[in-house]
Amino acid sequence: MATIFITLGLIITYFVISAIKEGQANETIQRERQVNNRKLANLHFENILDQELTRQKNLNESRKVFIRQLENEENIHKVSFEENTLIIVTEYEIGMFEANEYANMWINTLIPSTGVDEVKVYNRDGFICGSAERSI
Repeated sequence: MATIFITLGLIITYFVISAIKEGQANETIQRERQVNNRKLANLHFENILDQELTRQKNLNESRKVFIRQLENEENIHKVSFEENTLIIVTEYEIGMFEANEYANMWINTLIPSTGVDEVKVYNRDGFICGSAERSI
């Protein structure tokens, strides 16, 4: 009879210890998953941040090159970007119709990845002569 109780006691003890160990293993696995998920999220965020910084750097470099090229044209005094707007200051007096056509030409020529949604054309005195916006 004592042997049966000892055997039952050992069996119950085995199952209790197994359940405790399984619970600890599950907790450890859960903690490791959380840590790994955090690491993956941080890597993903850093990757997105790096991509955006690279995109912004490339955009700024291409805009600088574009400004230099456009300023070499004979009727252009100054070119600049403000946010998503291309500002063109002409060397000579320009009519409103010609300025609007010129702005439309540039807004249709520039690809959307340049970030330009609007072109404004000013005369050298700083008066706006024409503008065009990208139609979505």
